[in-house]
Amino acid sequence: MLAVLLFGSVLKTGVGRDADFVIGTTEEIAREWWGAWANSIRVQWPDAFYGQRWIMKRFFPFVYGATVRKKRQQRLLAAAKLLNIDLSKLTDSAGQQYDIELFLLPENWRLDRVLNLDAMGNVTNLINHRNTRGFLERIARESVRLD
Repeated sequence: MLAVLLFGSVLKTGVGRDADFVIGTTEEIAREWWGAWANSIRVQWPDAFYGQRWIMKRFFPFVYGATVRKKRQQRLLAAAKLLNIDLSKLTDSAGQQYDIELFLLPENWRLDRVLNLDAMGNVTNLINHRNTRGFLERIARESVRLD
């Protein structure tokens, strides 16, 4: 692990359904994660509805959660395996596992706060997918490094 960055609702408001992290890794690890789990990583909302997904998240969180839960779990397990993280140790005082998301990106995935298209293009062709690229551009702008 070369870097850890936080993004999403926890960063913005201090609370959220989950905590979203970018893990800066080697290009090889990022490529393996993006390659093996492309279908569970890619943002799959139709382009016309992608901007309105907040409606589902806010007013129908159970439905939204049910549609993404399995893919989120697959991504997390794959990331933990590649990084050799024991998820059973990421629990609160009551023994409940923290709800986190990990996105493995090459260490140079952004330049300042701009998505590095060349670096991401070396990792995945999903960078050419409009919604995936928009998602990565947003987290490049908003994420903050945790030291």
